Amino acid sequence: MKLAKLAMVLPLLALAPAVAQAGGKCTSPVTVDATNRWARGALGSARNSTDAIQNIYCTVYSWGYAFCSARDSASVTGSCGTSDPVYVNMLQAMTSDSYVYFGWDAAGTCTNLIVQNSSCLDPKGP
Repeated sequence: MKLAKLAMVLPLLALAPAVAQAGGKCTSPVTVDATNRWARGALGSARNSTDAIQNIYCTVYSWGYAFCSARDSASVTGSCGTSDPVYVNMLQAMTSDSYVYFGWDAAGTCTNLIVQNSSCLDPKGP
């Protein structure tokens, strides 16, 4: 009887998630589309990349202005600036391990911004 119950339970145990698993990991290297005027990437992924070219950053100034810039591994660059308080406030949530996406218009003004903090993103290495 015990053997029959064990035979029924074993297949169900195979479907159960493993208790000790590593968390999901995602890498987001810097990508710049100068034609469509957007850039994205994770700061940790850029820092940990095998090339010494890519970088992405945003700076917030005390006078209520923000500037974001990116360069991908092919040396394509893009940047924008804004004094829009919504964007300036969003950038306050950015950390050294964040993912950032920004878009800009022909005048170089930021038109779109995403800041994401996620456990899957690469932490910034040494």
